[in-house]
Amino acid sequence: MRWANANKSNEGAAALASLEAQGMQLVIPCGQVTYEGRWGKLPDGSIAFVGRYVSPNAPDGQPAIARVGAAPNEPDAVGWLQIEDASGSELFGPWLVRKVDGQVSFTACAP
Repeated sequence: MRWANANKSNEGAAALASLEAQGMQLVIPCGQVTYEGRWGKLPDGSIAFVGRYVSPNAPDGQPAIARVGAAPNEPDAVGWLQIEDASGSELFGPWLVRKVDGQVSFTACAP
C-alpha cells in the first residue's frame, strides 16, 4: 500500500510512503530525505512507526518517529503523517495523505 499527499490525479506529491507488513519507507525527494520504520508501541503507550531518517544534514541517519493522525474532516484521506525526532519535535510534514495507486509524480523542487 502507498500513501502520498498528491492530488486525486496522483500529481504534486511532496512525500510518498510505502507500507508493507509492519514497516514503512518514506521518501521526500525535494529534501533528499528517506525514512524507514516499523510499527510499534512507544514508552508513553502511543503507537507509531519507529525508525531512522537519512538526509543531507544527517547522512549517517538519525532516530525518528512517524506518526499517523486521524483526519475526520477529510473523507478521502488516510490521515496526517508527520516525522518527529525522539523528543517529539517536528522534523518533516505534516502531510495530509491518501492511498494512491499507480504512478505518483512529485512537485518540482525549489532552487
